[in-house]
Amino acid sequence: IRIFFYKGAFYRTTHSMGHFSNQHQFVFTDINNKKYENELQFKNMQLINPPKTFSTTKSLQLSFDSSSCKPGDEITIGTMGSDSSFSESHTISVNDYSVTIPVADLQKQKGKDLWLDISISRDIPLKQNTKEGGKMNLEYKMKPLKLKKG
Repeated sequence: IRIFFYKGAFYRTTHSMGHFSNQHQFVFTDINNKKYENELQFKNMQLINPPKTFSTTKSLQLSFDSSSCKPGDEITIGTMGSDSSFSESHTISVNDYSVTIPVADLQKQKGKDLWLDISISRDIPLKQNTKEGGKMNLEYKMKPLKLKKG
């Protein structure tokens, strides 16, 4: 469950990632007809050498392409359709583009397959802002990753 709290005016939209990568420009016009222009550049998040299997005897490390992550990004990895769910969150810092799933969480998995749900949340700095303030946040979900117990 994700709960969002908004204060003041807001805009929320959902897009397919196939049409969203690259550079975007957003223009907001207030009630006085003043325009505020902001830009967003986004590259699809990618795993480096995505694993095909997981083990119940060692932690699982997922490494992300540093060109698709930025320091401050929040990556969350959870299970889908599992008998024993978990969720790991990690804030990307400089030179640390990986998330580790502890062996204790993997040992709880009873099925032969493990489906991982991977998402990223990124705050986008605004170049032009109204006097009331505002923020832009991008949330992105990768396609689920299927791992076999091995």
